[in-house]
Amino acid sequence: LRLNDEGEERLTMIRMVSFDSDGGRKVEAQEVAGNEKVVKIDDPTKDGFAFLGWRLNGEDYSFETP
Repeated sequence: LRLNDEGEERLTMIRMVSFDSDGGRKVEAQEVAGNEKVVKIDDPTKDGFAFLGWRLNGEDYSFETP
């Protein structure tokens, strides 16, 4: 349960969003409620590699998408 803008308790779906940095710096998972957006994180680092971006289901991911 979460409080809405009016202070009322509302049942809200919480999703756990995890990141796979493929052996790079560990990225912490995030809990995202309802239609909220994932918080943009710093790009992970891995020696000898350049980070090109995050992907979801084979498509480029935008942190502007709820």
